[in-house]
Amino acid sequence: MNRQGPGPGSTSTEARAIPTRGSGGGTSAASRPSGPTSRIPGPSRARSTKPLSRLSSGAAATRDSRHEDDQARQPKPEPGSCVSAVRRWHGPDRPSKKFDQLRTGDVFGKSQGNSGFAFAYKQGAVPCRINHGVVNSRLQWDEDPATLCYEPLLVTISEGLSETKHPYVFVAQNAFKELLGAPGAKEKTLPLVPLIVRNLRAAMLSKLGGPFAAALVAIQQLSQCVGEGMDDHIGALLIQINKKSFDRKFKTAIFETLLALDENGGGGGGRGGENKED
Repeated sequence: MNRQGPGPGSTSTEARAIPTRGSGGGTSAASRPSGPTSRIPGPSRARSTKPLSRLSSGAAATRDSRHEDDQARQPKPEPGSCVSAVRRWHGPDRPSKKFDQLRTGDVFGKSQGNSGFAFAYKQGAVPCRINHGVVNSRLQWDEDPATLCYEPLLVTISEGLSETKHPYVFVAQNAFKELLGAPGAKEKTLPLVPLIVRNLRAAMLSKLGGPFAAALVAIQQLSQCVGEGMDDHIGALLIQINKKSFDRKFKTAIFETLLALDENGGGGGGRGGENKED
């Protein structure tokens, strides 16, 4: 009696021999289910990464805790030693920490700052740069400030007091101070007082506290430099100072500014330059 094989539509699972290589170099037969859709089951390729991420985060936490334990076991360096100095200038109490809260401006990019000072600094019109020292940073001038022409350099630098990004903040504030303290600065600055006061007033109109505080310091420096030359322009500054006179954050700075104006000025207070005796 002849047996007929499965037809085209049959779903028979008859085992079919597949030759495989054995340990002795021969071949052995392995059964494999036959059929149009049958497949040898294998490991799934899509695996969840959650357990790995949990393990990695746990390992990182363990590594951090071990590092903290090692730091705690180390003996504390003696004051004045080299190790103490290195930890001081690279630790949380380093002098450059005051710049951590400032956003850094792209000096070599196309973006501009809050004033024309940033554009002038990018173009090299301000003849100074930051000299990053081991301990402190300072300005390095291309020429002696006493030999520079203050017009329009000093006016441009006073415009930079409105800046809120580094390095414009550092350069503008320190350059303004050093130019006013250079020999012969009073004679060069007196004709520029109206323009400088206008930029100081613009800095005090800023909604941020940094430009306002910088303007207060600049007013003290300008008053010490020109003395009675500010009497006719004090009124425009006092209006802005009075707006924040009740702010505790600026209480000390405002008091010092008013004291400097009173000591260095002629007592006119913007009333036509009257003398103190009047």
